[in-house]
Amino acid sequence: MANLKEIKNRIATVESTQQTTSAMKLISASKLRKAQLVLLKLRPFSDKLHRIMLQTVQDGETNVHSPFLEIRKPKKVLLIVVTSNSGLCGAFNSVVLKTAMNHIKTKYLTNPDVKEISIMCFGKKAAEFFAKQPYNVVANYIDFMVHLNYDECNEIVEKLLQSYKNHTYDLVDMVSNRFVNAVVYETVVRQKLPYNIKEMAIKDLPPSDYYLYMPDKGSVIHNIIPMSIKVRTYMHLSESLTAEHAARMTSMHKASDNATQLQKDLKLRYNKARQAAITNEIIEITNSANALKAGN
Repeated sequence: MANLKEIKNRIATVESTQQTTSAMKLISASKLRKAQLVLLKLRPFSDKLHRIMLQTVQDGETNVHSPFLEIRKPKKVLLIVVTSNSGLCGAFNSVVLKTAMNHIKTKYLTNPDVKEISIMCFGKKAAEFFAKQPYNVVANYIDFMVHLNYDECNEIVEKLLQSYKNHTYDLVDMVSNRFVNAVVYETVVRQKLPYNIKEMAIKDLPPSDYYLYMPDKGSVIHNIIPMSIKVRTYMHLSESLTAEHAARMTSMHKASDNATQLQKDLKLRYNKARQAAITNEIIEITNSANALKAGN
C-alpha cells in the first residue's frame, strides 16, 4: 500500500505540473501572436527603409561620407548579446551565449588589432552569464526586454552611434535569435557598425529605383543611415522577443506532452500495483480460510 500511495502522489504531482505547463503554453501562444503582429508590420517598413538607404548611398551622383560607414581597425570592439529574462524556453539562451563566446574566440581573440572587448547585454540570462566572464560589461538592459518599445531603443542606439563617432568603439556586432516561424528560429551574428554597404549591396539593392533627393543627397544620407540603424536594431530585438515566445510555447508544449505520457505510465503502474495488492489479499484470505478448514 505504501507503494500505491507513492505512485498516487506522483500522479497528482504530474497532473499539477501538466496544468502549469499547459497554462504557460497558452500564455506564450498569446504573447507570440501579439509579437508576430508587431513584427509583421515592422519588417516591411524596416526592409524598405534599408533598401532606400542602400540605393541612396550607392547612387553614384556624389561621394558618400558618413561616420557610420567608416571602416577602422577594430581596436575596441563591442558585442551586443540578446537573450531572455527567464528560462523554460529550451536552448534559446544557451545557443546565443555559446555563439557569442565562439564569436569572441574566433573573431576577436585571434585578431591582433583587438585590444579591448566590451559586452552589452539585453536580457537577464546574458547579464548573469557575462558577469562571470573576464570581459567588460558596459550595460545590462534587463527590464527593457520586458516592455520593448521603440522610444527607449532609439535612446540606446543613439548613445551607441555617438560612441562609434567618438571612437569609443571601432566595431559593433550583435548576437541574437532571428524569428523564422512558430517552431523555427536561428541564431545570427550581425555587424551593426560600421554599416557594411559592400556586403549588403549585391543581395539587397533593388535593380531599378530612382529617387529625387531634397534638399540634397548629403542631408538625406546624414539622416537616413542613423534612422535605418535604429529601426533595424529595434526589429532585431523584436525578432528575438518573438522567437523567445515561440521557443517557450514549443518547450511547454513538449513538456505537457511528456507529462501526459508520464501520467499514463504512472496510472498503468498504479493499476498493476493495485491489482497485485488485491490479488495478494485474496490469496492471504484464501490461505487463511483453508488453514481454518484444515484445523477443524
